[in-house]
Amino acid sequence: MLTGVGDNFITCGSLVKLVNSQLKVRLHSHSYKYGTGSGQQSVTGIEDKGDHNSYWMVKNETGKACQRG
Repeated sequence: MLTGVGDNFITCGSLVKLVNSQLKVRLHSHSYKYGTGSGQQSVTGIEDKGDHNSYWMVKNETGKACQRG
């Protein structure tokens, strides 16, 4: 379920927090490096509502322009 405030919509360029409403955890990104640097991230669930690593930016397909709205 997506929820917004008033007339705000989630579009390309939006910052969002992804929440599992049943477990009450947010998707959290860790800056942990794996081995030789494959570029992968460690992602877990976290209960802290104020965690700054729980923000995610909505982006467009690689190589395509991001059209807001």
